[in-house]
Amino acid sequence: MPPAGDQVWNEIITAQTYELAEECLKKNYYGIKRVVEALAPCLRLSDSASIVNVTSYLGVLQPLSNEWAKGVLSDIESLTGERVEEVLNEFLKDFKEGRMKSDGWPTYIGPTYAQG
Repeated sequence: MPPAGDQVWNEIITAQTYELAEECLKKNYYGIKRVVEALAPCLRLSDSASIVNVTSYLGVLQPLSNEWAKGVLSDIESLTGERVEEVLNEFLKDFKEGRMKSDGWPTYIGPTYAQG
């Protein structure tokens, strides 16, 4: 479970950098995207192929207070990779400009587990 309380959040925000946010997205979104793209041709050969996504509490949309991002990501019928990347780019832009909290983004990125 992510840390709680304004004091803890503020300490975490100041300890995180834009580079960490970029690295986190590169590994946890773009890395998974590349794996799925690489495996898709093999999976298409099977009648019972499936991809299972396992995420943490930080991947849940419910606590996200950025209504625009929540709306885009919740609209399954029109959600595309381009739309997801639009949200990620807006997230990074707001992170760089110090508007995470005011624009309703989560202020805890979490560790990046993947190597290289």
